[in-house]
Amino acid sequence: MRRPAVPAREAGRPEFWRAAAVFAAFAVSGLFSSRVPAFLHDRLHVDDVAAVGAQIGLLFLVAVVSQLAAPARCLSGRRPAPLSLVAGVVVRTALWTRSLPLFVVGTILAGAGVGLVFRRGVPVTQRLAHPRRRADLLSTYFLTAYTGSIVPTLALGLLNQALDENLATLLLSVAVAATTLASALRRPTPAA
Repeated sequence: MRRPAVPAREAGRPEFWRAAAVFAAFAVSGLFSSRVPAFLHDRLHVDDVAAVGAQIGLLFLVAVVSQLAAPARCLSGRRPAPLSLVAGVVVRTALWTRSLPLFVVGTILAGAGVGLVFRRGVPVTQRLAHPRRRADLLSTYFLTAYTGSIVPTLALGLLNQALDENLATLLLSVAVAATTLASALRRPTPAA
């Protein structure tokens, strides 16, 4: 029976866990999908269902385009993808400023970050995997991604029961940004 695994070589594990920042990328897309419709309707008074859907679709469209069209320097460096993701989370403070243009800019930056983080992580994972155990490591990568999509969204639902909606969203946004920055800024360990 095949199971999810981590890199067999000790030296590859820190690099794999940096690639597993895909947790934060999927957390952004999950939180965005669950939070945006109510925000656009209640705070920005966008009543057109198609406009709300277009805003959510914009995040995923930008993520796909950034995966397909990203320059090599964005994929080879450790920092551009996570920093774009964090910038998108920060700019989306339109939740509090109630600015639709600022919110759209944050959506574009976050979408680019989601796409770049995901696109960069897959080849890193494939490179670190033993050729006969590639599916094991990729399953860990995707398990990390989908966990990022589910856990923060459920946490937001629980926090909304105890805290103000904006405070709950702020706390989760800070946690996602901190996780992403910690992953991006962590120095590689020297190979033994």
